[in-house]
Amino acid sequence: MDTLDPNVKLVDYQGESPDEQALVYAAAAYGFMLIERTSGHIVIDIQGERQRFNVLGLHEFDSDRKRMSVILGCPDKTFKVFVKGADTTMFSVIDRRLNLDIIRATEAHIHAYSSLGLRTLVVGMRELSASEFEQWHSSFEAASTALIGRAALLRKVAGNIENNLIILGASGIEDKLQQGVPEAIESLRTAGIQVWVLTGDKQETAISIGYSSKLLTRKMTQIIINSSSKDSCRRSLEDAVLMSKKLTMFSGDTHTARGSSGDGVTPVALIIDGSSLVYILDSELEEKLFDLASNCSVVLCCRVAPLQKAGIIALVKNRTADMTLAIGDGANDVSMIQMADVGVGISGQEGRQAVMASDS
Repeated sequence: MDTLDPNVKLVDYQGESPDEQALVYAAAAYGFMLIERTSGHIVIDIQGERQRFNVLGLHEFDSDRKRMSVILGCPDKTFKVFVKGADTTMFSVIDRRLNLDIIRATEAHIHAYSSLGLRTLVVGMRELSASEFEQWHSSFEAASTALIGRAALLRKVAGNIENNLIILGASGIEDKLQQGVPEAIESLRTAGIQVWVLTGDKQETAISIGYSSKLLTRKMTQIIINSSSKDSCRRSLEDAVLMSKKLTMFSGDTHTARGSSGDGVTPVALIIDGSSLVYILDSELEEKLFDLASNCSVVLCCRVAPLQKAGIIALVKNRTADMTLAIGDGANDVSMIQMADVGVGISGQEGRQAVMASDS
């Protein structure tokens, strides 16, 4: 891949994830080339001029915040915090009084990207005053060196700095299916294996990939649960259980809904998000979710945190004698792989964390 200038070739980048590589390649193609990256600084060639940015602190991604941030010392002696993360969490820390037109346009773009099956990220930034930076720096140093509760302290420091952001935009990255994936999923379901997909992707993205992988079909009736409270989760689950039983009652045995559906059964796909699972997992609502899932041909959980993936595996293990098999390719899948009876890790562009956690 070349830059806009035919005389300039791209650097060969290596990153922790293919998403990161795609972003730096795209930036380089438009004249913003990452030249050097160390733990302490970044050098970027900006339209032919090299600039050095000091990396003063980094708040890693966690499943509570669903975002990550970096604090940079810029060449003009200012301090800035840059944040990237899921749209559901980023729009809560964006200052909606600023650039409202850009915010609305970004929301529309994210919806369009997700509908195409792209993985989305929102990026925001704000400049820190000298006093804000000093306050953050002292808090960050104290949290980083704490012997007890370090993760919680760092999360609190991050929350204090990741707010009132100016929106910079959003990215949409294609997550290509490997060859043979749709056929493999179809074969599993034909064999009577119930396939559940647990993903951190946005709902529209997950549904789009569900169709392209032949997990979802146009013949299926979709039951979607997006709830923001325990009471609404309870009502949604109760209504969904009744609906799923009506759709599958023609078979005489609801368990034929699992795997390959019989001729007289309307196949049901359950689509549920991580926000709803917060109120369901480890509560009395787990049993209702299991009853609903038992009536469904497909279960698609989107926007789920890594620990929620393990919680969903435990939900099945604790209620059936069925053997659970978990397959994943990244660090976010490790807890799920370890919880399942059989864990399979796929080695690829996402790294080897999943492989090292697998039963191999």
